[in-house]
Amino acid sequence: MTAAAPAPLPLIPFRRPRRRLLPGFGLTLGFTIFWLSLIVLVPLSTILVQTLGMSPRDFLYAAFNERVLRAYQLSFGAALAAAGIRATLAPTTDGPRVLVFPKDLERARSILRGL
Repeated sequence: MTAAAPAPLPLIPFRRPRRRLLPGFGLTLGFTIFWLSLIVLVPLSTILVQTLGMSPRDFLYAAFNERVLRAYQLSFGAALAAAGIRATLAPTTDGPRVLVFPKDLERARSILRGL
């Protein structure tokens, strides 16, 4: 009895590694997600854990206390004032910013000519 020769291995064509459009994207994404979780998600989860330990009455007291309501009023009032100032002063410095595609611009011109 003679031993059969092993079957030859199939030839796999050589492929060059694909050049990525953004080299190092995976590593950068990993760092970004790590720091995002460290800076944002961990403190946010501690707030959630503390909130789950409260009774509904304690939570409502903490969320709608007079001091907290004034802080809400200050934050939202300042944001509204900043948005109003930005909306008022933007046309005087830069002009209005409108994104119009050329096809839509031609259509608008033809409609205005027809009036």
